[in-house]
Amino acid sequence: MLSEHARSPMGNRQGPIPVQRLSRKEMIPCQAKKGSNHPSIKDGGFAFILCWLMLALNLPCLVHADLTINPYVGGGVNYDDNIDLSPTEADHDVVTSIRPGVDLNWTGRHGNLGISYNPSYNAYVNRPEYTFTSHTATLEGSLTIARGTSLTASNAYMHTEDPLTGDDTTVRRGRNPYFSNTATVGISSQFGAESQIDLTYTYYVLENDDITIEDSSYHQPELAMTYWFLPNRYAIEMEGQYTIGDFDTSEDFEDLGARIRLIKRFGRRFDVYIDYSHTYLDYMNDAEDYQVYSPIIGFAWDERADTRFEFSFGYFYRDNEFSGDDDGIVGNINVAYEWGPGGTITFNGSVGYDQAFFGAENLGFNPFYEIATEVTYPIAQRLTGTLSGSYRRSLYIDETPDREDSVWGGETGLAYQALPWLRLNLNYTYSQINSNVDLNDYTKNQVMLSVTLTPRQPIRF
Repeated sequence: MLSEHARSPMGNRQGPIPVQRLSRKEMIPCQAKKGSNHPSIKDGGFAFILCWLMLALNLPCLVHADLTINPYVGGGVNYDDNIDLSPTEADHDVVTSIRPGVDLNWTGRHGNLGISYNPSYNAYVNRPEYTFTSHTATLEGSLTIARGTSLTASNAYMHTEDPLTGDDTTVRRGRNPYFSNTATVGISSQFGAESQIDLTYTYYVLENDDITIEDSSYHQPELAMTYWFLPNRYAIEMEGQYTIGDFDTSEDFEDLGARIRLIKRFGRRFDVYIDYSHTYLDYMNDAEDYQVYSPIIGFAWDERADTRFEFSFGYFYRDNEFSGDDDGIVGNINVAYEWGPGGTITFNGSVGYDQAFFGAENLGFNPFYEIATEVTYPIAQRLTGTLSGSYRRSLYIDETPDREDSVWGGETGLAYQALPWLRLNLNYTYSQINSNVDLNDYTKNQVMLSVTLTPRQPIRF
């Protein structure tokens, strides 16, 4: 789970406020859970239960709601030239897959609910022992309890053996199963055209069959508010999180973070802001505690309906309890442009600090910089092309010795809507990691042809 501070402090992420220090250690097989007075990995059913309680509360509102069912089935053939992510002796294979799925959506006067389930059967030709079935499922619902106030709940589950999934920038190898689950419940109240307050609670868990990969979880309540005290002129954003991180072998922690942003609006489309975020992390035992201070200034401009530009620049300072302190620049450039029907181009450049936590590897604090771009263009009436590329360099300074990873990624593809119920896709994907730890290197090329069948119209009740 990665908190990319430079992109939006305490925003646009799926994990806790940046947790910047891990105890320096060598990777060891995960052992039996150490004693702890805090919730363990197994105790996160609370949020899951709340999600289903939310579903139960929603049922009376959904009795007379409209139900839409979207079934589909897909299949494909994928050529992979490095199925083991090997740094030296790459082993290629052809993988055939079958991917049925269904989306259920209820829409009522006072609430809505969406449930999706997507299994996938993946068969390897040369290495049949690698054949596996993956499962992903999501639940999202909301219930209006008063004017402008609603309860929300979501749950996202994934079970797979594929080492390359999600946003984890660390390296996972092997074909052992693992699963992750994120459950979130909250209440949201809007008290103005753009003013809103949100209270949420999130529980995340990652469990691995591979004993060399550490299980982890976190519990995280969060309070956020946006208040335009002078509408269309001045606003304040405030956000606070409290996170309990729980691990099988690494030291658990408590983390408290806060952010405040003052916004000045010029006209209707130009916002300038000053932002300050603060993080305090307290390890349960002997690992080094720290604080992070980070002021930022920036602006967002979207004067034209087809163009958006964002820029921010700032500084971070990490005050370590014992060792030397760390500092650096944080900044972000985002550009999005739309042309014609369906044509888009986006560019993102970021520099700052991040943290690799709650993933395949726990590598801690890492200054980084990255660029990413994507182009989508309608080549013909039913044919769309995409092209994307990215580069990221991370320096894991809490590792001994320091570890540097350069991650390259690229993808190009064609999507052809042959018939209203038939879509064809052809994609090429490139991924590469260059690391000063040679065992982490790999280069991977994939070519996939897939077919998806869907009804002309969704089934409605």
